[in-house]
Amino acid sequence: MPLFGGHSHSHNDKMKCPYKGCEKPFDKPTVLTDHSSMPRQSYYACPFCMSKIDILTEKMQVVGVKAVDYPPTVFDS
Repeated sequence: MPLFGGHSHSHNDKMKCPYKGCEKPFDKPTVLTDHSSMPRQSYYACPFCMSKIDILTEKMQVVGVKAVDYPPTVFDS
């Protein structure tokens, strides 16, 4: 079963962006692809700030979200 097929985590539990300055809750991460590198690399990102995130799983269940970039802060543009 896919991790984000809609039923892998409780409907009451939302993931939360780990980056300071965003920290918004979401149901499902966005998948982004970096076209500037070869081979292309896809990764999970916050759907609001588009920052790269790691999805922490345990027994095929989402248990958390972790910041990948340091410092874990989103700056306004």
